[in-house]
Amino acid sequence: MLDHAGNERKQLLNAQSISTAKLGMVVLGAVGGNNSKAKAEDFLPYELDKSGPSIAASTKECISWALKNRKLPPVIVGLIASEIG
Repeated sequence: MLDHAGNERKQLLNAQSISTAKLGMVVLGAVGGNNSKAKAEDFLPYELDKSGPSIAASTKECISWALKNRKLPPVIVGLIASEIG
């Protein structure tokens, strides 16, 4: 139970630090130019969980239905297309 709480705390701190990480990327790009080879993950306090949260099959089915029946705006389709495969 304590491990689970520790993992949740790390995820929360990473989520809260993402804007700082993005700012770090902007500064690195401004100072380093085109030769800068870093990712936003390099600026986060903890390593990211590579598996990440998975999308349930029923959710994918609902989203696929909405996409086929054109119930979602094109902007939303562009944002979620990579997530549902």
